[in-house]
Amino acid sequence: MIQTVCRINVKLKDVTFDKKLNAIVFSNISKSGNKSVDLIGNLVTLLAKVANGKGSPIEGRKKDAGFKLDARKFSVAALEEHIQINYDFSGSSSDLIHSVKEIVCDVLNLHFKGMTESIKQLNEVDQPASDSYEVSGFPKVQDAFEAIKILDEIADHQGVKGFDIQVEGYEEPHQIEILSPPEKPDFRPDAKEISLLEYEINKVEPMLQYPCLT
Repeated sequence: MIQTVCRINVKLKDVTFDKKLNAIVFSNISKSGNKSVDLIGNLVTLLAKVANGKGSPIEGRKKDAGFKLDARKFSVAALEEHIQINYDFSGSSSDLIHSVKEIVCDVLNLHFKGMTESIKQLNEVDQPASDSYEVSGFPKVQDAFEAIKILDEIADHQGVKGFDIQVEGYEEPHQIEILSPPEKPDFRPDAKEISLLEYEINKVEPMLQYPCLT
């Protein structure tokens, strides 16, 4: 039986108790001190960066709504049977909150769907890791690798082989089960670097010689 032995009369920073959720909520989720919460903070920060970058599939919708994901507005709630990820919409107009929430949920669902497709190929298909990361739909395979690596670290720290991720508004959960540590993607030069390789040196100018100054 756990019994209280003393009390420190100061409010715990970056941690609150949500009576409505009946849960402990971590706000500074990249530096909470809890490894799983910190990993989730790193994950949503990465996903926000990808969603706000060029090439995002919902780039047009974000512009129309005048909205940009802010990683600092994510928080994590620890409930009895699951972990809940929240987003603070208090800065949005009341008539736009529903549409903005749809964008956030669509972003998360899109990226988790892409990651599960990459994980499936990593688990089942004998091919270079980069090819598996490319099916995620992430503009950069390095970001897909980092996101999947974080999911693997969350499972490892929680002591489970896998877990489901359920995005609000979507019935189908994303099943995360990574059979072996994700491999780093192969280095592939971008189009600019490849185009430089096509140039041919056809003339070499003689170097000018200068006398040494003493």
